[in-house]
Amino acid sequence: MSSKRQIYMDFLAKKKFHHRLDSDGDVIFQFCGMSYVLMAEESDPRFVRILLPAFWKIESDIERSRVLEATNEINLKYKVAKMGIVSNRVVAMAELWMELPKDLPNDFERILKCLSVSVKQFYKKMIHGMEVEKAKGDG
Repeated sequence: MSSKRQIYMDFLAKKKFHHRLDSDGDVIFQFCGMSYVLMAEESDPRFVRILLPAFWKIESDIERSRVLEATNEINLKYKVAKMGIVSNRVVAMAELWMELPKDLPNDFERILKCLSVSVKQFYKKMIHGMEVEKAKGDG
């Protein structure tokens, strides 16, 4: 059986995604202008984790509170997509089990769309929150 890394690389090549291996052996690929990571965790053959690392930097305690509220709401609303904070940066990920390589073609784009929509909603919430804070300051 092929390694998960090789399954991912073959799949991404077939779908014409630009991709490369990082120093940890994970697969980095581009989608909608952002760099995602397919984690190649060989010890769990059915587990798939797709990560969008560090897409938002937290710059204050007030912003951290808004981030926690936004990520919590998104985690409760969207299937598969999860968000969290790592080293003052927001990350998004999808974690699930699937039969590789059989299920990958059927579910991959749906997973990416789910992550993309959840990240867009996060940005909307954060930008709206900044506009509200600014309006309070102006008033």
